Amino acid sequence: MRIRKSAFAGIVVMSLALAGCDALGRATPDQTIGVHEDDPIMNAAKAEARSTLPEFWERLAKPSLFETAFALKYDLNHGHPERGDAELIWAGNVQKKKDGRIVARLDNAPVPRGFVVGQMVVIPEEAIVDWQIEREGKLDGHYTTRILLSQMDAETAQMVQEKLW
Repeated sequence: MRIRKSAFAGIVVMSLALAGCDALGRATPDQTIGVHEDDPIMNAAKAEARSTLPEFWERLAKPSLFETAFALKYDLNHGHPERGDAELIWAGNVQKKKDGRIVARLDNAPVPRGFVVGQMVVIPEEAIVDWQIEREGKLDGHYTTRILLSQMDAETAQMVQEKLW
């Protein structure tokens, strides 16, 4: 899921990890949900996710046998106003390098030109707004996703809820 926000509203897009395949496993377009950038509930979810990042880093450094699919949601445009409004997007295959850099692979189709799904990116830690760890087929983290369940259509909400811890 990613969020792109403007002065008035944001757009939330479901990642392939949650709702991007049809019954036959074929990729489907990302789903969008409008979110106001000043939404206090969404901003509280982002703050909670950021406050739990130390847990994410610990688990990434020493994953259990059943923990996979480490991902971060971050603002792709953080520190680059020339790219336009903020765009919150999921990136997987997360690595925290010895020099402190955070490197990951884009999991959603980004809006800014010059970026593509699968591209490796460096993520500023201050741009992170959520995280994910898959554990035994369920997704841990996803603080911002949980806030959006009530805004999804019933079928999508049920499918997403079933994937979350």
